[in-house]
Amino acid sequence: ALHSQAQDAPSPMREESTTATTDSDEALVIDMRDSTATAPAEPAEVLEDSALVKEYRQAILIAERRDGAYAATLPEQLLGLATALQELQRHEEATAVLKRGVHLSRINSGLHSAEQIALVEAEIGGLRALGDYQRGDGRQGYLYRVQQAAMDDQRELADALIRQAQWQREAYLLGLGEEPERATRLLLMWDLYRLALRARAETFGQESL
Repeated sequence: ALHSQAQDAPSPMREESTTATTDSDEALVIDMRDSTATAPAEPAEVLEDSALVKEYRQAILIAERRDGAYAATLPEQLLGLATALQELQRHEEATAVLKRGVHLSRINSGLHSAEQIALVEAEIGGLRALGDYQRGDGRQGYLYRVQQAAMDDQRELADALIRQAQWQREAYLLGLGEEPERATRLLLMWDLYRLALRARAETFGQESL
C-alpha cells in the first residue's frame, strides 16, 4: 500500500520543474512581444529630386491637366524625365517612366512609331545599368521590330543594325538564353552586319564597300 501511495503521490521536483518551464516560456513570449511592439520601423529612404527632374515633373503635370493623361506631348517629356533620373542612378524609376512613354507613344502614334525608338533605347540602357540583361534582351528584340518597320533613312537603319549585331555578340558572351538559341546568336550577328552593309551600300553606293 505504501508503495502504491508513493507512486500516486505527485513529485515536488516534477512540479517545480514544470512551473519553472512555464514561467520561462511566458517570460520569453512577453519579451518577444515587447521587442516587436517597441522595434522602430526603418525610415523609408527619401530621394532628392534634382532641379531638372522637378522641372520635368511639373511640365508633365501641366500637360496632363491641360490635355489629359494621353497628351501627345507626354512621351517626349517622359523621356526627358527618365534621362534626368538615370543621371541620378535611379534606373528603376526611369524604367517605369520609359515604359509609360512607350505605351503612350503606341497609343498616339501607332504600334511601330519611330517616336518610341529613343524611349526603348533608353529603357535598354537602364536595364543594362541594373544588370537585368534578360529583360534587356527582350526589349532589344522589340526595338529591332520597331526599327525595321519605322526607319526609312538607310543610314540610320544601318547604324541601328550594327548596334543590334553588337548586342547579339554581347548576349552570346553573357550566356543569355538556352543552348540552341545561344548558337544562333552568332549567325544572327553576321546576318545583321550583312544587312547593315547592304543599307550603307544603298546610301553611299559601291564606294562604301
